[in-house]
Amino acid sequence: GGRRDRMPAAASPDERGTLLLARVRTLAARVLGHRDEASEVDEDTRLADLGLDSLAAVELRNELAAWTGLTLPSTLLFDFPTPRALAAELTRRHAAEAPPAGAGSDGPAGP
Repeated sequence: GGRRDRMPAAASPDERGTLLLARVRTLAARVLGHRDEASEVDEDTRLADLGLDSLAAVELRNELAAWTGLTLPSTLLFDFPTPRALAAELTRRHAAEAPPAGAGSDGPAGP
């Protein structure tokens, strides 16, 4: 069966950044072979320095794309090489693609 593991849609921008950083660290730990131990992945250390190769980078990007629902470029982990930078970029992209709360209405809904 498919996983339904997705970022909560109702998260505020601050919550989203925190969730994304935690998720980046957890997924990076998994693809690096650390059994989901996010503590093994420092948020300011380059993922390549932790052993992330191009194959693992593609796997991590695909996992993040599935979790966030975003279309992510193949260069993502090279352009944003640390978990903190990556989470910040994902937060920015999510905010750019998601309509702001209340978008599409000029006033209260209903009669």
